[in-house]
Amino acid sequence: MKGKLSLLIFIIFYFNYNFSFSQLIPENLNNNIYEFLERVDTKHIIKIETEAKPYTIEYIKQKLLELNNKKNLLTKLEKDQLKFYVNKYFDTGEFYIFGFKHNSDDFYLELSPVINYSRRWNNGRASFGRVGGLKLFTSYKNNLFIYTHLQDRGDFKGFTELNREISELRGYEFQKQEDGFEYSDVISGIGYGDEKINIMLGKDYNKWGNGSFGQLILSDKVNSFPFIKFEYKPIEWLRFRYLFGTLNSKVIDSNSYYYSYPGSQLSEKRYEFIKKYIVTNLLTISPFKFVDFSAGNSHIFSRNFRLEMLLPLSFYKYLDRDVGKGAIEDGNGQLFFDLSVRYPSKFKFYGTWFIDVISLRKTLKKNYIENWFGYTAGVKIYDPLIKNLNVNVEYTKINPWVYEHKDITTTYKHLNYTLGHWIGQNADLFDISLKYFIMYNLSIDFLVEYLRKGGLIDVYYAYEGRDEVQVYFLYPPVRKDLRIKFNIQYEPVYSLIIKFTYEHNRIKDEDQRRTPLSLIGNHDIFTISFDYGFPY
Repeated sequence: MKGKLSLLIFIIFYFNYNFSFSQLIPENLNNNIYEFLERVDTKHIIKIETEAKPYTIEYIKQKLLELNNKKNLLTKLEKDQLKFYVNKYFDTGEFYIFGFKHNSDDFYLELSPVINYSRRWNNGRASFGRVGGLKLFTSYKNNLFIYTHLQDRGDFKGFTELNREISELRGYEFQKQEDGFEYSDVISGIGYGDEKINIMLGKDYNKWGNGSFGQLILSDKVNSFPFIKFEYKPIEWLRFRYLFGTLNSKVIDSNSYYYSYPGSQLSEKRYEFIKKYIVTNLLTISPFKFVDFSAGNSHIFSRNFRLEMLLPLSFYKYLDRDVGKGAIEDGNGQLFFDLSVRYPSKFKFYGTWFIDVISLRKTLKKNYIENWFGYTAGVKIYDPLIKNLNVNVEYTKINPWVYEHKDITTTYKHLNYTLGHWIGQNADLFDISLKYFIMYNLSIDFLVEYLRKGGLIDVYYAYEGRDEVQVYFLYPPVRKDLRIKFNIQYEPVYSLIIKFTYEHNRIKDEDQRRTPLSLIGNHDIFTISFDYGFPY
């Protein structure tokens, strides 16, 4: 009887899926569906792409259909989670909690609010944060999609620090207010595609590279930037991604200005920032269902738009030389590799190697410090001895000068925040986390995190002055952070999340100017938050 019922449900989902629109809209990176899909992938029930996010809603629906056909391989909790997500992604109702949705044969529209309110007590001092916004998704027929996600955010009474250079918190352009600060987060995109090709113009977050506590290649550390993205998946075991984006150098062009209102007393000089761009690609091969290997390169250049950088399948540093830029207009190139192995079942081993500068000749002479690279290595284990338990151990090390460059307009940064891992250069990070699901929508997790951050001397000593001082990994002054975190999360209905969090933070810094005094020492932090709509 249960088998017939499962078959009937599957047929209903399949019919609804194939005769509705194809949603190529990216899914919010904060959605718990990513964690669920990774779990069933690591247990060899289905296969997902591990090297890059976000996934499209279309892709997620395909994977849910595959899972529904393999329900006999799921635990009771995983079956409950599957039902929870199926009810959302295949729901054809027009009205749901705090929102509106319309779905017909050739048109889809979804409108819903984005809300967050949080209270925080840091060593007894109370503060609060809030988010208000709106998200709109629309799709026409099977190929065209448009979406936007608008948020107005505020943190008040010392809720968080403006200085987020050494923090997992995202960097923004902040607007100071009397009792705090406000900032906005705008996500938007338009695109066209099918099951093999997707072309998109957007301003959104992208994560490239495996990593649970930060990504070396592309992360969501800094506010999103505008880009053109091309994705091509010709066969199951081969995938290619290309991205061209515009960044903010935060460097004023002293030769480019105009008068805001000539002839008026209000008139003043208005300057422009030097233009800055990123181009990057990533080629992924899956020789086995449980192995994903990726390789790619990126290039940061400034001032003038360059047509050759629109070539998606290229090695951009060599292309930079090939067109005769030399040392006059040369950019800043990077090379990277990523590997994910889900074997044996319930184990995921992963790593990323990000190369900024490397010299084989100097390496053979045991001169390693002039190799600017970083790496992440980690393992995830699902159901170790105890069902519904996830264990994750991860280590990241980034050598001095990684993400930097001799030209400040071509650093691997946007708004002066790194595009890659949030710890930045000359640092390492160790994390161990345990997460246990009490029910399909109720979990508790425990995290221990230890960060070491070395000195940040003048980049001159990476070039002309490299023989004047001895630079080594974690050269002083050193900052050390210990964070112990306990979190309870409950999702009573889809996208409505309640969190209770306790953190103990201990920060020591030999550089008294680098870290605000308000962060130094021991801090016990309690937070309660209410989210609806997955705020970014």
